[in-house]
Amino acid sequence: MTATASDGCTATAATTVEENRTHPAAASDNIGGPLTCIDNAVTIRAFLSTNYTYAWSGPNGYIYCRTNVVSTLGNYIVTVTDTNNGCASTTATAVLPFHQYPTASAGTNQTICNGSSASLTATGNSTCVWRI
Repeated sequence: MTATASDGCTATAATTVEENRTHPAAASDNIGGPLTCIDNAVTIRAFLSTNYTYAWSGPNGYIYCRTNVVSTLGNYIVTVTDTNNGCASTTATAVLPFHQYPTASAGTNQTICNGSSASLTATGNSTCVWRI
């Protein structure tokens, strides 16, 4: 800046303005996965410091602003925003399925008369329990 007095004398001054463009470090994970027939939900979470906000998005229009329990497979994205400078970063965590589903076969259909018996054989890759 240059200032000029009424007598024509001038003075000059300068200052430097630096913009804080530091983006927050964003990290996320899920605990309790993968999804199985028994464990059908996981907790998604983001790791934050103070002065940060975060917002989740995910499958089927999922939107949430906190750590949350989810049961839908897919990618969950969290946007972390530094409330001091407005800079944001994103990271994602994937909620995956466990793909080893059991197989079972109870054999072929049989017709028997009242008082007769039939031999049943169960096969599969897991423990079989008969229900009558």
